[in-house]
Amino acid sequence: MFRYFKLTSYFLLVFLISTQPVYAEKFGTVLIGGGLDVCTSAHSQHCKTKLAVNENSHSTHRYLLNTKNINTLASLYYADPSIQTKQMHEFLTNIGKLNELSKSYTEKGLSHFFRKSNLPDATKLDAFHWQMILDVFQERVIATRFLQRDRYKNVNVDVFNSKQLFVAKALREFVDNVSGDNILIVTAANRDAFEDVYWLIKTFEQFDLDVKWMPLDLAVAEIWRTTDISSSDKVEAACKSINETRHKIAKRYFRDRIYGDLNEELIESCSEPDKVIDLVEEADGIYFHDGDPIVLRDSLMINDIEPNHVWKRILSRHQNKQITLAFNGGAIRALGGNEGRNGFVIQGSSKDSLNDGFGIYSNLEASKKHVKGNEPLMSMAGLGLFDGISFDSEFNNISRQGRLFGLLAMMKLPYGIGIDERTVLAIKQNANGLELKVSGEGGVTVVNNTESTRASLAPAKLTDIVMSFMTQDDTALFKDSKFSFDFANWKYSSSQYSQPVVRAGKVFRPEAFSKTMYMLCTTGARKALLKHIELGKGHVLNVGKLSNSVSVSGSKNVNGENYSYCSYRGYTISIKPN
Repeated sequence: MFRYFKLTSYFLLVFLISTQPVYAEKFGTVLIGGGLDVCTSAHSQHCKTKLAVNENSHSTHRYLLNTKNINTLASLYYADPSIQTKQMHEFLTNIGKLNELSKSYTEKGLSHFFRKSNLPDATKLDAFHWQMILDVFQERVIATRFLQRDRYKNVNVDVFNSKQLFVAKALREFVDNVSGDNILIVTAANRDAFEDVYWLIKTFEQFDLDVKWMPLDLAVAEIWRTTDISSSDKVEAACKSINETRHKIAKRYFRDRIYGDLNEELIESCSEPDKVIDLVEEADGIYFHDGDPIVLRDSLMINDIEPNHVWKRILSRHQNKQITLAFNGGAIRALGGNEGRNGFVIQGSSKDSLNDGFGIYSNLEASKKHVKGNEPLMSMAGLGLFDGISFDSEFNNISRQGRLFGLLAMMKLPYGIGIDERTVLAIKQNANGLELKVSGEGGVTVVNNTESTRASLAPAKLTDIVMSFMTQDDTALFKDSKFSFDFANWKYSSSQYSQPVVRAGKVFRPEAFSKTMYMLCTTGARKALLKHIELGKGHVLNVGKLSNSVSVSGSKNVNGENYSYCSYRGYTISIKPN
């Protein structure tokens, strides 16, 4: 690699650039692995410097504990047998006996008060029931304006003040691949589609873009699915009951009370479905925000195979290269195929997936069900954007490698791709196949399951899974159902064999798997022995290197700070129960 040019070469290069047009085709799909901790006044821990808060902004939500809210909570809970549990029975039985029943708390303060009062709190109740309590108790955050309509108080946002440098860089990667200034944000992967709207709009506006929200959520999709949308009277009547539908379908409560303006906008779009299509037609790029992949899938599909009119139009414009799509966090898991052999993870940890296998949801009923705990669950049909590939997000931080191995083995899927936090996988489709490029803080894991064998699934006993890992500036080509990799030319092979075997325990704890693989990549060791055993139950993973494997490492300076990377190709993994 040449670091310096002769002066004549430099002027020749400038001449060529200035006299010849460059037609660099943009990447049509941008996948972000999650972890976008944007600096806001509501999450000051994500800021390099704390943001100011004025009378028109807020820094935290508050929750009112009083008799009225407790009675409302009990009424909702006892009306729905599917969500009833022993712990919530205990909670509702004893909460009415408390003395302090007219006081406002922060979420942390409310949890502390319950714990002090010997009631189940956020650490004892499952996430669903805790969120239900917060929904019912949540107070409106309203800015009162003289002779004007009251409005929702917004958080302040400064994306470039975020502690994590690669937050802004990941979003910039999407923005730079959009041919225009009109961005549409989609929050339908969240059961509360209103929660993230305002701060997301402010975030993208800081990139000098014209930003709008797509008024779509699980309740709207359900109404469109079950109502004749060609009949304006029928759909309008159904949309008037959208809050009741949201309670029943999405299990989120009184969102209209908190986000009145957005709810009105949603009802209007629900009643006139073509308005959402108009937004799609105007957009140059669409950003699908983090959330639950099964909720996003069910918000965009009529059934497992057929897209609704909104997703159908988005797919058409995307296939014709008229629009750039970005998916962040959990949203990327929904992108797999929806016909033939496909599947994606809904929930579950690596250790549980390898020990117990997956429960399967194969229709649009999954998002309507209250699932207790974090048992491994999967869906057999995604949004149909990439057939035969299963995606996973936040791959490094939560060590989700094991659950992707388990999913691929169970469904006999050929390939899986896991994307780390604050890491971008940009994808371009052309005549050669799929071109992929990686940028960001972490890396992208490509799992090849085409030659593996499985002796059992629960507990998993698998051999000959092949894994490759791409980092900053690495590229790949997926052609004829095969991946080929091209690592960045600033990375170099390591010839150091400082330790023959790398060993690690509790490998599915946060970041443990990736740290062990980084050590295997950078030291030149030939194999690794990894374990994750809890209470005598778990798995042993043997990692080796194929004869044609490659390991390359290097560092790159980003805004004055050096980041170290190591990429590899052709590491083989065998998994067996302990």
